[in-house]
Amino acid sequence: MSTSFWLALIIEAAVTLGVGIFLGRFLLQRTLKKQELDTGSRVAEILKTAELQGETIKKDRMLEAKEKFLKLRSEFDEESNKKKQLLRDNENKLRQQEQTLRQQADIQKTQQTNLDQQRADLDRQRNEIIQQRNEANQQLTQQRNQLTQQIESYNKRKEEVGLRQQEAD
Repeated sequence: MSTSFWLALIIEAAVTLGVGIFLGRFLLQRTLKKQELDTGSRVAEILKTAELQGETIKKDRMLEAKEKFLKLRSEFDEESNKKKQLLRDNENKLRQQEQTLRQQADIQKTQQTNLDQQRADLDRQRNEIIQQRNEANQQLTQQRNQLTQQIESYNKRKEEVGLRQQEAD
């Protein structure tokens, strides 16, 4: 075995090794590129799926939030309407009470006016009665005085007549 054989074998082994390394590297790069492309497309697919799922979740959350908002708004509107109705009812009651109070005040005013008129009439009648009593007392006093004068005059005449009869007797 000669050196040229060994040399040729070494060169052949080196060339084969070089070609093998070159082919291995080329195939490795090709496989890696293919895996990279596959991985990239899978990543893109996963990202697209995740983005779609994210959009779906976002839409669902927004829909839930909108439903919750509408529910809360509905509850608020219902509560607000109840309070408005209660306020209207209380205002109506207050108006009715005010109307009742005005009517009672009018009735009291009318009664007070009637009472004042009756008092005025009673005062006038009392004054008339006092005046009539005073006039009656004056007439009575005059009649007493006249009667007293008549009695005195009668008694004087009687005395005079009695004295005359005594003188005549």
